Amino acid sequence: MDDHAALLLASYETATFGDSFFGGMAAAESDAERHEKLLLLQEIASRMATWLLPLLERCNGEVERAPGLVAESLGQSAIAQEWTDLMKGLHDLTPELLATFVRCRETAPDPRHPALVELVRGQEVILAFTELEFAGYTDVSRAALTRYLETVR
Repeated sequence: MDDHAALLLASYETATFGDSFFGGMAAAESDAERHEKLLLLQEIASRMATWLLPLLERCNGEVERAPGLVAESLGQSAIAQEWTDLMKGLHDLTPELLATFVRCRETAPDPRHPALVELVRGQEVILAFTELEFAGYTDVSRAALTRYLETVR
């Protein structure tokens, strides 16, 4: 497996994990506003996985989507933490994920492929979301996620 194929697989696995993890968190979240934000994060991760799957299958053949039960369970458990701790964890992880996604895009035969462009852009939006949450702009943070999803529909 070449570098790009490995990065594509890692990006896909990250997206599928995020889809299940955010879904698990949303299922366990009782605060309506936070529940909505988690569903928006789940939708972004789900779309990333959907966009990447055809590219991954071209590189590696048929790909089985890993079951999300572990990620979903982890998400349900994680919701017991304070919201600020969850946002800090997400914020701290996002630059590493973004770097992986950028490397995935830049090593591709076509770095301008829409799926790879949106992979990076989606992660940038998630980083902006966490920064807005930290700054206390909780209404704007939700709007950033919503607007992003509206532009990629």
